[in-house]
Amino acid sequence: MIGRNKISFIVSEENIDDGYPHNACLCPISVALQEKFRLKPEKIYVSPITIIFFKNKEYWYKLNKEGRQFLFDYDGGKPVRQTSVEAELVKVYAI
Repeated sequence: MIGRNKISFIVSEENIDDGYPHNACLCPISVALQEKFRLKPEKIYVSPITIIFFKNKEYWYKLNKEGRQFLFDYDGGKPVRQTSVEAELVKVYAI
């Protein structure tokens, strides 16, 4: 659930195949989160360090080390595999 202190999710091989490098709304991490939370691509923004959800508020999460490394490798054209990722809630803003 968005808003919890920590979220965990799996980035599947299918998410990797469906994702686009250097795309904050359509990278494999974003695609996995869209599936998990049933959100449209424009409601999730993934950077190399953070995930931002736009729902009734703006939720900022910090990716764990594995998530950051996955994104750097994927955007760098290196081969990646299915992985488990966690992110910790950093801030919530009213919108």
